[in-house]
Amino acid sequence: MKRFLIPIMISILLGACALIPSASQIPSTKVIEVISTAVSKEGTHVPEAAAVTFTRSGGLAGKTEQWSFYLDGRVESNQGSTQLVPGDVSQLVTALTSVGIFNLKESYGGLTNCNDCFTYTISISADNKTKTITTIDGATDTPVELQTILKLINDFINKIPTQ
Repeated sequence: MKRFLIPIMISILLGACALIPSASQIPSTKVIEVISTAVSKEGTHVPEAAAVTFTRSGGLAGKTEQWSFYLDGRVESNQGSTQLVPGDVSQLVTALTSVGIFNLKESYGGLTNCNDCFTYTISISADNKTKTITTIDGATDTPVELQTILKLINDFINKIPTQ
């Protein structure tokens, strides 16, 4: 039985290697197509990063909602996208920076006994700086500045026209 086991294993290994095409078996046009899509061409618009991203997850239903706000006025969320006046998003960024978002810690809240609370993650890019902050409902160490930031963002979201 051992005599047959080794040749069978070798046959299986060699057969598996045959399934992987060699470079000569791939049409050259396919290789060029893949390479050209991976390389950015001159004049191609590279999308800008969101100025503010806000994620709210958890609650009783355990849902996740995310909004990305761009300086050109675009708002993208898991409910769809819309276009605002570009100055609206700039005003939000100015308000968040004036409250002191860049001076806050990265995380607040730790463990709480709140089973249906929401977790909030805020990311901002402004003035050549980037900051991400995470907090949770009921966190006893949440500073007033972060509470103000959450209110500013929630108020901004509530003013976005629904589609």
